[in-house]
Amino acid sequence: MEGFLREKGIFLEKALVEARYDRSFLFDDIVTLNKIAKGLKREFPQFQRDENSGALIVINPNIQAFSAIQSDRTSIDCDNPQFGNFKNKAKTVIDQVRIHLDIEEFSRFGLRFFFGKPYANHESAVEALKSNFLKIEDESVGDKIDNPVIQFVTSHNDFTVNITLRTETNASVHVSPTGTSHNQKSLLVIDIDVFKEGVFTVDNFNGFITSAMDAATQKLMTVEEMIEG
Repeated sequence: MEGFLREKGIFLEKALVEARYDRSFLFDDIVTLNKIAKGLKREFPQFQRDENSGALIVINPNIQAFSAIQSDRTSIDCDNPQFGNFKNKAKTVIDQVRIHLDIEEFSRFGLRFFFGKPYANHESAVEALKSNFLKIEDESVGDKIDNPVIQFVTSHNDFTVNITLRTETNASVHVSPTGTSHNQKSLLVIDIDVFKEGVFTVDNFNGFITSAMDAATQKLMTVEEMIEG
């Protein structure tokens, strides 16, 4: 995947993996949560409880990664990830959850990628999306189509794949001793969500991530071809 991203000028903004399982009542035991947090301290040195969901949140601020652990699901989220490192951290989290919440089976594995394809400006990103995915003229629906969103569901082998395409503009301010600079980044965001439902053991997790990454890569290549026309 990395070679293809470099060639096409696309970058991986975020990766997210989620595992779902039957509710574990061991999650209600604060001693159990403390064991999970301690077991993940090397990978995620900070932790807290989410006041709304009650989730145990473990955090690694140095790599902008965190995991949200709940009674019936666990997710691992990382910004600008190196995939091999992300995969290892996800496996570590799932292993700790399996052990301390006594999870024997998983009902769903999901892997989601957010890719960004830069454009010179917002209008160029919008036009790339409209011209290749929307067979419609602005005048037929109004004065202007400014922020189109394309969503569809497809498959790859035994995976279900949700794909969302949208435009995004991010502004940032950089302050230095020589002055202040304002930067604006216009992107076409390619959101690819690969998942599989069934009955799985923890031994299926590594294979899922590798296969789901391959599926996401194939779908990304197809979308990129469509964008390029």
